[in-house]
Amino acid sequence: MSLDIDLIVDGECVWSRNITHNLNVIADKVGAYDHIWRADEAGIKYAKDNIQNLRVALSRFYLEYDELLKLSPSNGWGTLDGLIEFTKAYLEACVEYPNAEIKTCR
Repeated sequence: MSLDIDLIVDGECVWSRNITHNLNVIADKVGAYDHIWRADEAGIKYAKDNIQNLRVALSRFYLEYDELLKLSPSNGWGTLDGLIEFTKAYLEACVEYPNAEIKTCR
């Protein structure tokens, strides 16, 4: 199973990615779970409203890297580095399309 995130501008998907749910434990450890997996429930509707959250998440991923590695999925599906790359791409898309609506499918 995976999380799908789409950024929508004027009814058109301008960015789309997915990531395994196996990494939500790592995201939760740094307080980023709601901003990535549940933006809609956290009241985050537009990309511009998530930019700072994603920046903080990235900094915490790096600052707590060694500790977070211990939370890597035992089944091998998903890595901390993959979550970092996903978050970077998501942040870059939010900066590029700040008025895009965030759509998630869990």
